[in-house]
Amino acid sequence: MKIFFIFPVSLFVCLNCICQNPCKLSVGDSIEIKVSANVFTTSGGIDVAKGEIYKFSSFGEWIDAGFPATDANGFHSNNPVLMLGRILKRMPLKNYMMLCGSIKKAHHFPIGTSLIRKMNASGPLNLYPNDARFFYNNNKGEMRVLVTRIK
Repeated sequence: MKIFFIFPVSLFVCLNCICQNPCKLSVGDSIEIKVSANVFTTSGGIDVAKGEIYKFSSFGEWIDAGFPATDANGFHSNNPVLMLGRILKRMPLKNYMMLCGSIKKAHHFPIGTSLIRKMNASGPLNLYPNDARFFYNNNKGEMRVLVTRIK
């Protein structure tokens, strides 16, 4: 089993080498990705393929503006302004600040604190907090996401 770590500068360590391009994980390999709350999209540093199965586990918390801190499941709000702002999120029906993923920045899926998912497309994996576009600058915190290929 190999473990990879991704750093904020989009470099990650793969055993003893440093890679700048997305790599493929073998079954049983893991990568830890740091996802900042104030970044629109974080590269996962890996390419996934349709049909592969991955386990996602997240740790940490982030804050959206003045709202209470939340884990990767995010929060639901009945605040009228936030209800209206839902249309600006990439996943409008999912919680604010929920950890989400995308493949090729197109095939979006919710992750939350834990998920096992069969990939429905091939391409680079990206992670992000589900917030309204143009409102990432008032977010704080970081999630550590462990991604393990299980099949």
